[in-house]
Amino acid sequence: MMRYVRFASTMGCALALASVPAQACRVRLSAEENLRGAYEKGIFSSVAIVTIVEAKHTQPGISDAHPWSATANVDQLLLGSLEPKTLTFERGWGSSACDGGHPLAQPGEKWAVYFWKHPERGQLVWASYPLQAASAADPMVERSLKLDIRR
Repeated sequence: MMRYVRFASTMGCALALASVPAQACRVRLSAEENLRGAYEKGIFSSVAIVTIVEAKHTQPGISDAHPWSATANVDQLLLGSLEPKTLTFERGWGSSACDGGHPLAQPGEKWAVYFWKHPERGQLVWASYPLQAASAADPMVERSLKLDIRR
């Protein structure tokens, strides 16, 4: 009898947990860890500071994912070369816990955008962060901001 109660209890807990949507990433690196690893592997072809011109949700929210797309103008190139001077990038496809929790960008906001070079499709966005988050995570962005303040 005790064995049955234990089994029923275990199954009840398993079913209860299975009905709860996953709210967190299994592995979520901080922006600093993510960028440091990419720099060490030589992933980035370009890094740019941009100003958001327009941003909008591209689809209705799915669970806690809220996909959006932003159009931005390149203000400053910190690494590599980049054409054109206006770009589009997306965020919000994963769970908000996995996507760093950054909400829809707003016009006028500054972001750091990191690119990698695809052999057939050219430069593609690898990562993007609000400028304050990028500055805290990336010494190159932080140095760039300090130089701008001195000017």
